[in-house]
Amino acid sequence: MKPKKITTSSVPQNPIKTKKLVIDKEKIIFNFTLFNGNSINLDYFNNYYLDLHHAINAVGIFIEKIKAIENKTLKEVFDSRNKRQAHCHIIETKEEIDLIEKILLEGYKFPENRIKEFEKTYYQFSLDNGSRIIFHKIDNIFILLFIDNNHMIYKNKSRNIKIKEAHKFPSLLAPNKIPYTEEENKIRTEIITLISMCDTKNKEVKEIVDILKEIIDYQDIYV
Repeated sequence: MKPKKITTSSVPQNPIKTKKLVIDKEKIIFNFTLFNGNSINLDYFNNYYLDLHHAINAVGIFIEKIKAIENKTLKEVFDSRNKRQAHCHIIETKEEIDLIEKILLEGYKFPENRIKEFEKTYYQFSLDNGSRIIFHKIDNIFILLFIDNNHMIYKNKSRNIKIKEAHKFPSLLAPNKIPYTEEENKIRTEIITLISMCDTKNKEVKEIVDILKEIIDYQDIYV
């Protein structure tokens, strides 16, 4: 009796089912690796705040918006019906794209090669105080870049632009030192003068000097 012929098939008997990734239905993921929370002031762009109150308020608003968006899908965030809520869209005009890249290069010192990797593809979403977050997107990953709190990427649509150009209070989303008041600067100057006049070889005087230095963060600023 002839042996049965063995046949092979390219189709497995129990094929493994794989889930097809539908990007539009994926939840937003935020990436802060390249995020610059610090303020800069250039001839053509300023993202400082009016005062301490506005800077503190901005931190809470930023966090709340991040929490709200990360629970949504791409489709929900970019849905035109949610435009008023997130105001999330791609930035398409050459003028605004060039301005963003100029800010990244001259203001935030991004390497040119890194900027090229973005392939001139930038997006924005708004915060509840009118600020815009500029970001690059890869699929459902939002790579945050910087905050346009004075709406200067679109200067022609920004109100009171001259006033905003004069804002000097730094963002609290970065390790900037809060500017001292005129009175505080006067006191600090007097203490620094006193420190320079003291004989630090004297143990008792040295202890006083060390206390004065601690009060004004002397070690961090002047040494």
